[in-house]
Amino acid sequence: MLADDVKLDLVAKLHKQGKSEVGEYYARYAASEQWAFAAGVVDGWAAMLVYDREVSLEMPAYFVALDFDGDRVVSIHDFLFARYAMDGVGLSRLNPAPQSQ
Repeated sequence: MLADDVKLDLVAKLHKQGKSEVGEYYARYAASEQWAFAAGVVDGWAAMLVYDREVSLEMPAYFVALDFDGDRVVSIHDFLFARYAMDGVGLSRLNPAPQSQ
């Protein structure tokens, strides 16, 4: 689903660009047992809600905002290191329970 020129903004940490670099970054998420995921909407934007299994599967620890062009992800804003962004956002989960990846 990643566009060839996809951009990753790991907010407050780093930037990556290109399907290969960004794909490697997200392969680490898939290998981790700490996180669970759910599709969601944050302030009207498509998002991946990220839950820390050691803390709560009810309230996301943070989110990853996604921008699409058709069926391709062109921009990713990952708030792993900027969890303050959760304060005051409107979020909703699209599926009933977070899914592990």
